[in-house]
Amino acid sequence: MLRLARLVAIAVAVFASSAVAADLPRYKLPVGRVLYYSGEGSSKERGALTSDSSSKSTWRFTVVAQNPDGSARIIARSASSYSRQGRDAPERVSTAILDLYPDGHYRMDRDLAMTFSPAVLFPRLPADATAAAKEWQSDVEWTGNRTTFTPQPPAGAGGAGEFVFTGVQDGPTNRIYVTTYKSTYHFDPAKGVITRVEGEHSQDYGFHSRGTSTLKLDKEETLAADQAEALARDYATFTDAVKQYGDQMKAVHEKPDKAAEIIETAKKTLTTADGKVQHPDVKTEFKTKLEQHDQYAGYSAEEAKRLAGVLNKPAADWSAKDLSDQPISAQSLRGKVVVMDFWYRGCGWCMYAMPQVKQLASDFKDKPVAVLGMNTDRDLADAKFVVKELGLDYPQVQATGLPEKFGVQGFPTLVIIDQKGTVRDVHVGYSPNLRETVSKKIENLLKADEHP
Repeated sequence: MLRLARLVAIAVAVFASSAVAADLPRYKLPVGRVLYYSGEGSSKERGALTSDSSSKSTWRFTVVAQNPDGSARIIARSASSYSRQGRDAPERVSTAILDLYPDGHYRMDRDLAMTFSPAVLFPRLPADATAAAKEWQSDVEWTGNRTTFTPQPPAGAGGAGEFVFTGVQDGPTNRIYVTTYKSTYHFDPAKGVITRVEGEHSQDYGFHSRGTSTLKLDKEETLAADQAEALARDYATFTDAVKQYGDQMKAVHEKPDKAAEIIETAKKTLTTADGKVQHPDVKTEFKTKLEQHDQYAGYSAEEAKRLAGVLNKPAADWSAKDLSDQPISAQSLRGKVVVMDFWYRGCGWCMYAMPQVKQLASDFKDKPVAVLGMNTDRDLADAKFVVKELGLDYPQVQATGLPEKFGVQGFPTLVIIDQKGTVRDVHVGYSPNLRETVSKKIENLLKADEHP
């Protein structure tokens, strides 16, 4: 009898758990579902009577496949326009291919979609009933930020049946730029999607502004299974081509004397792949990519020439002070591999890169390697504030005037110098794989020194 009661209790508990799981908000992502959103926002400077800037955006999410692990393959596209003080900036279009799970966590290749954020309309959903009733958090994003979500009562009579929750972002970049972001999400359990988002934001570094934004679900369509499959196939061709193109263009910096040949070969990669696709959206993607190539090919060639004057040449001699006013110089570092990371507080991509630079410093702390932050802020307090917020525990140099010695024009830029004082690599810009890429170069230099 006791055994039977125990089995009944277990069965009841399993049923209850299943019922709770069934009631949790989850995204519904059948193949062929196409969601269209639109949004607008405005902000104004402190004390201003009218809006100082405004923005408009459109979003489209197309589910093209179901993956074996329960995620859905989605082709996402966003287009945004921005106007400040009556001046319109060019429309910015971003596309991404992501694998989205019903609870909102996702996989995405950041190399192909550096600025795209699916969480704008697919925020993380609660893992269990306890979280749904109290609080839950997103994973820490690649930016280092985390969002805390809190459930709210439905708003008004029209909100009956909605799951409403707020998301408040926090992280080192929020504190560095004195920004706040709060969003209120309206989730429709029957549709399995967010139907509306209301946002509030502020910034008090550089300028002082407050703003609001709204996003809403406009409509949805259903794509036939064969059309979804064809779209997925064409986008896979586009993705593969863009990856190959990116790898080829990186070689421009490594072999500047062959820049023209490399640039032409990279363009051919795009044109060849363009001939293999048929979907008009993907054709448009290739057209945009080829236009960008033609626009920046000349710049890439010029940059290659500029770097040629630095790469494999003796590094410029320099001396400076660290943030504690202690002297540091190139001569004092001779015999070590030196990694110089040029940055300043106003450079957002620098903030995103520095956690990886910090990891590099830790990875090689017991090796003859010196990782240096090369700060160019005019106000030393800005540099010290960033160091504190990011917990940077490797040397930081007051580097005003030094970027010019190494041909640095963009930030962040990492200059890698070998043990004999020769510049062996220059890495420009943020990369999700920065740590891995630079680590390999350091390892090769250490091995070359061991086996000359």
